[in-house]
Amino acid sequence: MPLISVIIPTCNRHQQLSYCLASLAPHVQHADPDMYEVIVSDDGNDSAKDMVETDFPFAQWVKGPTKGPAANRNRGASTAKGQWLVFIDDDCMAYNNLILTYAKIFQSISNEIGAVEGAIVGIETRTRYDQQAPINIDGGNFWSANIAVRMTLFDQIGGFDEAFVIPCLEDEDMYIRLMQQSKVLFMRDAVVIHPWRIGTIENRFQAIIGAHAYFYRKHQQQSMLDRLQRSYIFLREFARNTYHLFKYRFKGGNAYPYQVYLYWKLIFV
Repeated sequence: MPLISVIIPTCNRHQQLSYCLASLAPHVQHADPDMYEVIVSDDGNDSAKDMVETDFPFAQWVKGPTKGPAANRNRGASTAKGQWLVFIDDDCMAYNNLILTYAKIFQSISNEIGAVEGAIVGIETRTRYDQQAPINIDGGNFWSANIAVRMTLFDQIGGFDEAFVIPCLEDEDMYIRLMQQSKVLFMRDAVVIHPWRIGTIENRFQAIIGAHAYFYRKHQQQSMLDRLQRSYIFLREFARNTYHLFKYRFKGGNAYPYQVYLYWKLIFV
């Protein structure tokens, strides 16, 4: 039985997935190959099955449920044999000591720690306002591009909530539920690289609003105090986004009004 099961949800991103898998290959990682397995859960209509089985035979391919990334991660977890589940996004690349670093952590921490949050760094310098990446170098975010959960605890809390059908808040929801059962450790030395990518929330605006509304209802964050806190977040993000707009000299500035309007709308959800 492996100590670690690395689970990679993917959906029609073959090239990014190939880079991710290449970084996890046994001849690249410093860890004993028997220490870990790699599972690709594929939600894409353009299947990566042939590529995975031909180019990365160390990885196991499984068909995803096509119900969003939360359900896709659960599908990968359902086939895992490891004591710990490590979730990495398909557009990330692992440092060559990632598995060994995680293994040392898992073998040394007490049972009261049931989850570990790894670091996420950029692959290059950000140059535009509309570039996005879940950079995490200080912890406290628990972003699903690099997290680990004990298999027993993952099963106990029911995995990811599949009601989150887009990549929005499903990891924060899990973080809240984990913190009710266990301590969560941030490990700066467990690192993946996440490229900056150009994106806008314009086409996903209503879906993002819906995800937040569900999250607030689920965690009973609908009081006046919660709305005041969201008002503070709006002011903070308005200032931060405006600063970045000028910092990058309005490159990609078309995304700015959507981003600011989103935080405004979230006050009233």
